[in-house]
Amino acid sequence: MEARRGVYEKAKALTGEIKARKYDEATGAYFKPFKFQEIGIAYGIMTGGQEGDTRVLIGDTMGLGKTIQALGIISVNPEKYLPAIIVCPKNVEYNWMLETQEWLGHLGVTVENYSNTNQPLPPADVIVIGWGKMGRSDDVLNKVRAYEGDDGRGIQTMIVDEAHYGKNLKSNRSKEMREVAHAVPNLILLTGTAMENRPAELWPLLNAIDPVTWPKAKDFVGRYASLDPDARRGKTAKQLEEMKKTRISSFGEMVDPDAPAVDAAELLKQELECVMIRRLKEDVPEIELPIKTKITYEVDLRNEDRADYEKFESEIAQYIALAYKRKLLKEAVKSVKAGSEWSTALATANEILSPENL
Repeated sequence: MEARRGVYEKAKALTGEIKARKYDEATGAYFKPFKFQEIGIAYGIMTGGQEGDTRVLIGDTMGLGKTIQALGIISVNPEKYLPAIIVCPKNVEYNWMLETQEWLGHLGVTVENYSNTNQPLPPADVIVIGWGKMGRSDDVLNKVRAYEGDDGRGIQTMIVDEAHYGKNLKSNRSKEMREVAHAVPNLILLTGTAMENRPAELWPLLNAIDPVTWPKAKDFVGRYASLDPDARRGKTAKQLEEMKKTRISSFGEMVDPDAPAVDAAELLKQELECVMIRRLKEDVPEIELPIKTKITYEVDLRNEDRADYEKFESEIAQYIALAYKRKLLKEAVKSVKAGSEWSTALATANEILSPENL
C-alpha cells in the first residue's frame, strides 16, 4: 500500500511511454488519447500490487473518456491484459464492442458479446457481458474460472463499467462482481459516481480491488461514520465535531485510544489516492479538452424493435407532411386576405392537394 502512494505524480512522468492508439481505417492514421487520458492510463498501469497487476478505479466525471483509458491500458501490453471480460449495462454492450474494435482491432484483438448464457464464454480476446448476468443463474464466476483461450490462458483482466452498480454489498450481483474481480489478476473499475451518498458505497469497490487491505465492510463503515448522513442525523454540534476525527491511524490498523485523532475525510482521501484517479472537467486544461466530439454509432435492432421503429418513423413522416400541409393552407389564406388573385390561391390549393403533400 505504501508503494502505491503518490502514484499520480509519478504517472505524469510516464505518459511519454504510453503507446495506446486508435486506428482510423478511412485515413490510415493513428490517433493518440488526450494528455489527461494518457495520465489516467499511466496511473492505472502503475497501481499494480503484487507482480505488477493493475487494479485501479478510474473515477473521472462523465465525458472525460473512461472507456478510452481502460482500453488504453490493455493496448499498452495486450499479452499481459488479454483475454479480458467487460461487464457493462446492457444498453452499452454494443458501444463497448465498437470501441474495443476501434482501439484494439488493429492489434488483431477479437471481441464477442456473451449472449448465450447456456454456453461457456465464447473464445475471444475480449468478451462483453451485461451487468444483468451478474449474480443470477448464469454463474459467471465459474465460467470465468473455467475459461481457456487458444493459448490456454485464462481471463487476465476484468473491466467493470458503471461499477457503482455493485455498491450494494448485500446484493448478489455485487457479491459475484467482487468474486470475479478476486479471481483475475487485473481489474479496472469505471464510474463517475463511486460514492453518491455515503462511504459504505465505496467498500465493495475497494474490496474488489484489494480484499487484503479492505477485508471487512464493518471496519470501513465504522472508520468513516462521521461522513455518513444517516450516522450524523440527530447528533449535537459537539458530537458531530468529535465524529470528524477517527482513532484509526492508517488503513484498518487500530491504535491506542489516547493517540492523536486523525481527520476521517483526510484519511479517506489518502486511502483512495492509492487506487483511484478522479478528474472533473474543470481540472482538465481547456487546450486538452475538445469543445465537443460527435460520434455516430450504428445500432443493430432486433426484429420486434425494428417493427416498432419503422412504425414510429412512418408516424413521424405523416406528422411532418400534415404540418407542411397546414403551413401551405395558412399561406393560401394570407394571400386571399391580401387581395391576391383567385388564380394564385387556386395554385396554392393545388399544391396542398398534390399527392406528395398529403
